[in-house]
Amino acid sequence: MPTTIDHYALAILDNFETEIEEVRLRDHPRIVRLNLLTDPRSDLLLGERASRAGKEDRAQTFLSERGYPVRPFREITGMTFQKRIDEFAHHAIEWHFAGKVGDPFNEHYDRFFPIKLFSDVVTSLRLLKSGQIGRLASTHLIMGDPSGIEGPWSVTETLNYAPSVADSFKPYRFLRDDVESLKRLFAELSTCKNQQIRIAIDRFDRQYSRESDADRLIDIMIGFESLYLKGAKDSELRFRLAARAARHLGHERSQRQNIFDCVTAAYELRSQTVHGAINTLNGSKLLGNWKTPNAMLNQLSSILGSAIQSILLEVGPMSFAKDFHGKLDNAIIQGADR
Repeated sequence: MPTTIDHYALAILDNFETEIEEVRLRDHPRIVRLNLLTDPRSDLLLGERASRAGKEDRAQTFLSERGYPVRPFREITGMTFQKRIDEFAHHAIEWHFAGKVGDPFNEHYDRFFPIKLFSDVVTSLRLLKSGQIGRLASTHLIMGDPSGIEGPWSVTETLNYAPSVADSFKPYRFLRDDVESLKRLFAELSTCKNQQIRIAIDRFDRQYSRESDADRLIDIMIGFESLYLKGAKDSELRFRLAARAARHLGHERSQRQNIFDCVTAAYELRSQTVHGAINTLNGSKLLGNWKTPNAMLNQLSSILGSAIQSILLEVGPMSFAKDFHGKLDNAIIQGADR
């Protein structure tokens, strides 16, 4: 017998600045300014922030009338984010589903589906443009859950950046001109099933939270390898990786040379790090004109993000799996445009 549920979920966007009040995306997540959240349950899930706004009673009444226990966000997670809220965390990602679910419930409904969507929103923002953007813990309330779970619950896993460098970055600035690009990018990313592309996306996200330059470099290079090393032999990996990336992303000779040099140096640095030849990236001659590891890593991250975005929006997962690498190699040999 079908089960009727009402699932409401929220996650705070961190280090995010925009004048836009709302952006609606595929599969119903939306980015919305906190003071425009109208569902009474948002007051409960946001805890202290709702109390400051004097709206807690509205949430208490809404839930207590329906027989659900009421606990504020801090009690659910043991965490509070007042400092970040006062800075650049004025928006949340919101998701809501109300309807019937087939039996058996657990085979027809994924309680963690909105968490994937929330992460895909953040990843799409990162791919759209460079910047330190993340999300905080997601909180949920499923009314009618047959498992017997009552009241709000939280998944404390976040998608964020390394806290040691957070204060050195400017807020991620989202503009009105970015809206349609974000919608397209999110639609393609959230439905992409290609394993190589998903590995690249995963490593692109992981490097944001790495404290160590070496760990960040390893993540980025695994992302590049997943995109560009199909069909390459061990003896030619470094050249093939750099050449394919340069041909794919470079629009003119100087740009292709820059990408080739950056990826080649990074590949050698990664090899030296993994095999114990160096303990730190600082002072390595391979850094060349980048001078600092962070300068190289930021450029690498931007190149990898551009590659993933191009493959999702221009190449397409089907063409990527079929003949993308062969066409790149032919273009390299012939010197043709990509």
